Amino acid sequence: AGSRKPGLIQKLLKGNPKKIEIKGLTDDIIKEAAAKTEGFSGREIAKLMASVQAAVYGSKDCVLDQSLFREVIDYKVAEHQQRIKLAGADKARA
Repeated sequence: AGSRKPGLIQKLLKGNPKKIEIKGLTDDIIKEAAAKTEGFSGREIAKLMASVQAAVYGSKDCVLDQSLFREVIDYKVAEHQQRIKLAGADKARA
């Protein structure tokens, strides 16, 4: 294989990625999140954590604190509950 010129993706990723700083995230907050996400599939949990990462990288200072973590958890839990509700409504119609 010949050498290729770096594409846009490689150029964007060339710099050092920002490091996420974690502040005030305790075991109790993690346990609270685990209780709220009871019934989530492995895929939903993976997508949840990708959402947490995206929220941190989208923030001004690249810090994951308990407020941002809870905000993303609550959003994804509400999304999950809505999906279950809609699935139940679809089954009732069938």
